[in-house]
Amino acid sequence: MRVPLVRFGNDEWPFAWWELLFIPVMLPLIFVSLLVLAVLSVPAEFVYGWRQHRREKQLRPRLAAAGRVMDWAEVETRARGR
Repeated sequence: MRVPLVRFGNDEWPFAWWELLFIPVMLPLIFVSLLVLAVLSVPAEFVYGWRQHRREKQLRPRLAAAGRVMDWAEVETRARGR
């Protein structure tokens, strides 16, 4: 338990009186900031998904251009060690 800066008598309340003044100000600010972050995360996720899909579509042509693609029959042959 944190000790407030100002105490009177047998005051066991864990908050100072002036800290309670911040509750009506801070709670709405925190709520609005979390709401804004939630709203902005939806389009950000769509953009991320679109970019990831585009990169995956570009992967096969890039691998083929680099000579790193082979037919499945050749993969099986090499896996068997023949």
